[in-house]
Amino acid sequence: MAVYSVQGRVFFRNSTRRNAVQANVTTRIHAVATQAEVDATPITSDTGDPGIHIGVRFQARAEADSFWSDVQAAFGTGINGPVTGSYIWRYYRDTQMGTPDPNVITERVAF
Repeated sequence: MAVYSVQGRVFFRNSTRRNAVQANVTTRIHAVATQAEVDATPITSDTGDPGIHIGVRFQARAEADSFWSDVQAAFGTGINGPVTGSYIWRYYRDTQMGTPDPNVITERVAF
C-alpha cells in the first residue's frame, strides 16, 4: 500500500493573508479522504512572517495530485503569494517495502 503526502512550510507578508490561505487549505483538506496526518497549523518564520505548516496524507494518488494543484493555487502569486523561504513538497511511501521505509520526494517547490 502506498501513502501519498503533501507537506510544506509556507509564509506570507501578513496574518490576514495567512489566515485566508489557512482557511482555504483547511476547507480543501476536509473535502477529501485522508489518512491519519492532517495539519494546517499557524507558524511563524525566523524573520517573523506569519505562515502555515501543511501536512496531509492521502489514500489515493489522484486525491494527492488534486490537492497539490489546488493548494498551490490557494497560495496566490506576487504580493499575495508566499515569501522567499517558503516551500512545499510531495512524496509517496510504499508501506510494503519493509524497513527502512524510504520516502520518495516526487516534487518540491520553493518560493
